[in-house]
Amino acid sequence: MKRIALICFAVIVCSASAFAKHLKVLVVKTSPEMYCEKCEKKVKSSIKLVKGTKLIASDLKNKTVTITYDADKSSTEDYLSAFEKIGYKAKILSDKAAPKKRHAVDGVSSASAR
Repeated sequence: MKRIALICFAVIVCSASAFAKHLKVLVVKTSPEMYCEKCEKKVKSSIKLVKGTKLIASDLKNKTVTITYDADKSSTEDYLSAFEKIGYKAKILSDKAAPKKRHAVDGVSSASAR
């Protein structure tokens, strides 16, 4: 019985990686440009409502918004539409796959172990 439970657990763990999220990172510049914390708050509160949004980071100095999102749940067009709803046009600077997380093993990350 324990053997069956262990096999089931192993199958579940292995299949979970097959359902990993397809994360992407979208970087946009807004027009009109964000210039204050009020603008920044308005953008973040609107963008976080888009389904699949994982992380939003804004940079007032560079006037950019970086959004990490699940591409299986939303698209670039969803974000462009969300910006338009609050009176902004968003120019896409980049839209790339999110970097894979690297796990440390015995204090050495896989990036430095190469």
